[in-house]
Formats: sequence, structure tokens, C-alpha cells
Amino acid sequence: MEAVIDVVKEVFGPLNPREEITMERLGQLTLEVRRRIEGATKEERVSKSWLRYLLPPLDQEEHLLRESGMISLPVEATSSNPVPVIPPSLRRLLDETSDLISSPHFSHVLTLCLDASFSLLIDNKLATLAFKIPPISQSTQRIQEIVGAEEVRAKVANCLPVFCRQAHAIGSGGGVGFDTAQGNEYLAAVESVRELEAFAAVVYSSNFEFEAPEIEGSTVYVSRPGTAGAVEPEQPSLDSGTLAFEKAWGNALVKEESGAA
Repeated sequence: MEAVIDVVKEVFGPLNPREEITMERLGQLTLEVRRRIEGATKEERVSKSWLRYLLPPLDQEEHLLRESGMISLPVEATSSNPVPVIPPSLRRLLDETSDLISSPHFSHVLTLCLDASFSLLIDNKLATLAFKIPPISQSTQRIQEIVGAEEVRAKVANCLPVFCRQAHAIGSGGGVGFDTAQGNEYLAAVESVRELEAFAAVVYSSNFEFEAPEIEGSTVYVSRPGTAGAVEPEQPSLDSGTLAFEKAWGNALVKEESGAA
């Protein structure tokens, strides 16, 4: 959070709240903030580590899980005879989630989701609420009305409240400018990203489909692809390596394309 605040101050700090700004300039400044946070190139975005923001460090996992009520300290655990607190099934979930977050595909899908969200924020919310540009409709006549909209100006001071209200709406799931019947428009924009559905398909086809329920305190696993004695090799396995992940990703995209057709 501190890094984001610092970058926003650097990029937007020179602006005078009383000066006027165009939609194009506002979009450029917002994109500059994203470039500094997310990475300016594909290589920088892929190398960006989001894991530390999404999962706790290994030495803090047990503490956070215990504080959240997800796990409890076993009675037989003592300082001289420690007992693993995290169940095997949860351990695998955390490990596979870590692998997914660290994959290049996660970075790609995250960028697309952010693109959709910022497009809604700038091209829709800011355009209509701060710059008073009529909403874009399917009519070609309305499209003609917004020709040259990039030259429309608004005071910076008029844009700031819109940013604040939208930030609150994103976090709370509703608010000013939201259709309560529709729900959170930003989540809807993210859900419309096709690649996100493909990525979700890879997650759904993970090794947890092959995990049996815990029996008498122990977890029993059936044979999984990529392991000795695998019995269903047609199913993708995320922990069997990059090739399996790439295959699952490709299959998911093909499925999405055939569904769209």
C-alpha cells in the first residue's frame, strides 16, 4: 500500500486541483501509475512477485490460520514434541495456490482483469461523472457524439471525489454510481474476462479432484497424474510441471472458444 501511495503522489502530485485536465491526460497518468506498480513490459510484469501480497510468509502461516479460526493447536503438541498444525490437505492447497500465483499465466490474467477494471473506472465512471460525457450506446449516432471526447476537460478537483467514491464502491461492493440490482460492476467487469474463465478451469482441474476425504485424522490420496501409478493421465496436473500446466491452459482456452462459438 505504501508503494502505491508513493507512486500516486509522484505521478499526480504535480497537478493543481484547480487546473483542467483532459480525459486523455488522465488516462495517461493512470497508466503511468500502473506501469510503475505492475511493470512497464511483459517481462517486468511476469517477474513481479504478487505472492507476498496474497499469501503470508511460511513462518507466519500457522499464526494467521490460527488467528482466523481455520485451524487450532493440537492438544498433544508441545514445545518438545511439536505436531504439524496445518493439515496435509490444507498444506497442498497452500502450495498449489502458491504455484498458481507464481505462474506467468497468473500475471497475464491479472493484467487483463486490471485492464477491464480501469477501463470501467476511467472510460465509464470518470467520463460520465466527472467529464459529463454521455454514456456510449450501441447507436452509431451516440458514437458520433463522443468523437473528440478526449478533448473534453474537467477540473482535477472534480475528478478526485469520483475516484474516492469509486474506491469505496469497489471495496464495499456497492455505493454511488452502482446499480444495486446489478451488484458490483467491477467484479462483473473482471468476470467478463475470457482468460479468467480459462485460468479458473485450470484451477478446477487441479489435483484436489483426486483427493479423498480425511479418514480418522489422516488424509488419503488416490493416484494422480504425474505420479507413480497414475490412473487418469488425461486429467491435467499442476504439480507435474510446466508442460501439464501449459496443456491445461491450452485446453481451457479451446473450450472457452468453442463455447463462445
